Amino acid sequence: MEAKVDWYLPKRTSYSRRSFNNVDWKFSHQISITSQTAAGKTTTVDMLKKELPQYEFLSVGQLMRGLLIDVSKKHGLKTIEEFAAFNLKHPEYGYDHWGDSIVHEITIHKNFLVGEGRLVHVFMPHAFHVLLECGLTMRMRRRFEDKVKKDPDIKEGDVMMSIFNRDEDDTERYKKLYRGCIWEPSDYDMVVSTEFFTPSEVVSRILFEHSRWRNTVVAKRKTFVRADCI
Repeated sequence: MEAKVDWYLPKRTSYSRRSFNNVDWKFSHQISITSQTAAGKTTTVDMLKKELPQYEFLSVGQLMRGLLIDVSKKHGLKTIEEFAAFNLKHPEYGYDHWGDSIVHEITIHKNFLVGEGRLVHVFMPHAFHVLLECGLTMRMRRRFEDKVKKDPDIKEGDVMMSIFNRDEDDTERYKKLYRGCIWEPSDYDMVVSTEFFTPSEVVSRILFEHSRWRNTVVAKRKTFVRADCI
């Protein structure tokens, strides 16, 4: 599966939250989950799958890992961190655009959908936008606990540097690709800490706040229809 060059992505001058102010009620069941590396997206999404069996789930990370398998030999890449660094240095291959074009194509046709990724909020403009926050030290500890099981010799400092570099690479290359795409926390509909709340508490809060947000969106739509009919 080689990345193509004829992407279909909406051409915008800005991908800031301000440019996505008009929420479409037809997509009010969509939820976007954004976070940095090792902040708890996977755990949160796995639990949401149990709570929302009628929903489909889209992982940008899984898309990119699948692409990495296909192009790893061509570019001598082994890890997703190496892939992120490669994409920063070689945007001409368009691998980021390839993944984003797939996300865009899926999200414009489905309502009952949860998307997770570093930039998924940009390509789900009408969704309920959730930002998961977690400090670098805690993210390092979580990732270290996972990696040390496979590699007992791995160092905490190496894991922290890997996460830090991944965050920097992601932010730098996304800013170049999509102006305004790195939103401030206040731009999201909900910000929740995975450092100070348990996964169950995080999921409960997301479900509650999404329900309340959706009721507001639908109520506004009904008000508009009634006023329009008068």
